[in-house]
Amino acid sequence: MSDQADNPQPRRGSRRRGRGRGRRGRGDGGGRGNQRSAPRSVVDIPEGEPTVESGGVLQIADAGHGYLRDAGESYAPESTDVVVPKKLIAEYKMETGLYLDGMAVEDSSSGRAPILATVKQINGEDPTVWEAHKPFKGLVAEDPVD
Repeated sequence: MSDQADNPQPRRGSRRRGRGRGRRGRGDGGGRGNQRSAPRSVVDIPEGEPTVESGGVLQIADAGHGYLRDAGESYAPESTDVVVPKKLIAEYKMETGLYLDGMAVEDSSSGRAPILATVKQINGEDPTVWEAHKPFKGLVAEDPVD
């Protein structure tokens, strides 16, 4: 006799039934869920006069751009979070967790969130100070006894 005759549980096949059916790969917020798609202009620093004073904690998305999260909103993603272009993140060697102050360009025609155009301060200091720091991963451990 086969094991299937003794075991009344149904076989698990590739057919998906019930909850979650057809949800894979739809891009409907599954998976990480707390990151929305960025505007197409994220790759470049936007044109126009920066008019929106912006500040917040940087969260870098997998795609390389970032968002300024607000402490008043418990750092939760909001549709109004300022977008930080990939180019600015690379230029200043930014990482998640930095507090940024800067000026953003508001895109009123499309109704999207403002996009950061200039950085005034990183962690309360001039951006050139941050550029000179050594990343934690690059530091050498020393024995305090020696």
